[in-house]
Amino acid sequence: VVEKEIMQLRVILQSIEARERERTWLRGKVLGEFDDNKIVDLAIGEKNVFKRRGQREDHSFLQALPKRLSFVVDVSGSMAVFNGDGR
Repeated sequence: VVEKEIMQLRVILQSIEARERERTWLRGKVLGEFDDNKIVDLAIGEKNVFKRRGQREDHSFLQALPKRLSFVVDVSGSMAVFNGDGR
């Protein structure tokens, strides 16, 4: 009955896990590719106007320990739509 929803949730969680391992642009470097967003900074003499691909250095936003999700589902029928008109 809920196999489709379980698969959707599994895909979402797997994509989040893959995104954690994904390489990103590391901005504000002295070497690498020129960062187009820093063109004004380059004009005023800033040195950190390059970007490189790599692993994100700041992992403070990631959760260190695995978390457990619990779902509570009301299947009693008390939340059903009455008379088909949504009241």
